[in-house]
Amino acid sequence: MPAEARSERTAVQIPLVGAGIRGAARRPQCTEGQPCEFAGLTEHQDLLAELPHRLDRRHVKEVNTVVLPGTDVAKDLDDIAAGRARWDPDRQRYEVNGRTYAVEPSGTVFPEAGPGLEQLSRAEYGALKEYISAGGDIEKAEAAMARNPFLTEAAQERALDVFRNHKSYRG
Repeated sequence: MPAEARSERTAVQIPLVGAGIRGAARRPQCTEGQPCEFAGLTEHQDLLAELPHRLDRRHVKEVNTVVLPGTDVAKDLDDIAAGRARWDPDRQRYEVNGRTYAVEPSGTVFPEAGPGLEQLSRAEYGALKEYISAGGDIEKAEAAMARNPFLTEAAQERALDVFRNHKSYRG
């Protein structure tokens, strides 16, 4: 797929209190007037294993979805696979358990919005990565962020709100 056609969204689960999984799925087979037939998940990944890769700056997009602890993404994906989610063909989105999952042209399903999902801007996500990299040392993270004018005070505050759910938060 050409670079300009790629989505500017990243779905990421940071290792907060509980780790879920993100899966890739095939687009449902839909016939007008009939329920969609979902082809099933093609993979499940434990995102804890991918954390160092996920924190790489090259993977930060304009909008980044962070999954908070206790959010059962695996159940949502199972519900999607079992046909218990509502498919919106116009928006290319599944709605299940109060959350919305988008589908990329490749068929990858990723969490987008809803309870337990936090959308962060590029700057907010960058600030969140600094808090995580500092191992919960807020002063150390803030000192590192002071050298980056892109990480505004507002972005740092939003990131800190999300970071408070992280296992290394010491507040």
